[in-house]
Amino acid sequence: LYPKLRISGRGQMRKFTESALEKLNSDSESIAPQGASLRSEARTSLPESTVMQWIRDETGSADIQIDGKKFEYHFRHIERHFYVRLIDTTNSTVSEVAYIYFRIDRRNNSAVLINGDPTFEMAKKVRAPFLAGAKPLQAEWALYVDPSYRNQYRGIGSSLLGIALRLAREEQVQRFYIVKAPDPAFFERAGFERERGTQNLVFDMDRYEEKTKLVPELTFQPRRS
Repeated sequence: LYPKLRISGRGQMRKFTESALEKLNSDSESIAPQGASLRSEARTSLPESTVMQWIRDETGSADIQIDGKKFEYHFRHIERHFYVRLIDTTNSTVSEVAYIYFRIDRRNNSAVLINGDPTFEMAKKVRAPFLAGAKPLQAEWALYVDPSYRNQYRGIGSSLLGIALRLAREEQVQRFYIVKAPDPAFFERAGFERERGTQNLVFDMDRYEEKTKLVPELTFQPRRS
């Protein structure tokens, strides 16, 4: 069906190889603009596929670039806890910008975010891999953003909440609870509702697709004066 390629002698083989390489180089130059890098452009948001990979690996990190600055998300899954931190890699002191932690309650098939969660003992286990010489964890808040970065950027806390919701979805829980929320309106904007008869907020994960437009995006923006 196919004609046989007949090449005899080293000289003809070398000539054929050189010709093939020249054609390959020519084709590459016609596809890629002159001076273009083969490295992909810096991401300005975290792909959802990355979050799903984190679940499979139980650990992971990813970088994004916001207004010329490089930030990194770091994820750890230890026992029943999920922990995500945002690091500013352009800061000479490798500043911790923000974090969120929550746990999976298999008995009730739910995710739970509690400020001052007494079961949260991950700081000792995770602190070294995340950031050597890190300042003490602000453990009284389950969702925390450094005030100086909160003044410079909008959406950092929302991006972490968006990651948490996607992690919970991959864990196939039915509900995501916020206990002792200091700012209920913040969570309500992301699709949480007040639970009847309690002071808790709850996100019905079975209605995730309906609330997709409310689920925060996995990025943030600089505040413009």
